[in-house]
Amino acid sequence: MTPNNLHHHRCWQPRRNLHHTKGLTLQKLRSLKGSRQLIVSTHNANVPVLGDADLVVTLEADGQHGRTVADGVGSLDDPTVSAAVEK
Repeated sequence: MTPNNLHHHRCWQPRRNLHHTKGLTLQKLRSLKGSRQLIVSTHNANVPVLGDADLVVTLEADGQHGRTVADGVGSLDDPTVSAAVEK
């Protein structure tokens, strides 16, 4: 599966070949942004930054339960959200 047919699939996981697809993936995310709602889950803080995310929801977990980080929801322009993403 390639970024070119991303819109035909519910879940696309390029992790196996991330080195080769990162640029194309982020380019595709930016191009789809205006016409689709995208929900992306990542451990890589560069994805929301380089993918030009409008809304970031930072999560944490204790091994049993997940929850949003206090002050970790919003725009990357908000210093508290940026700090939560950088942790």
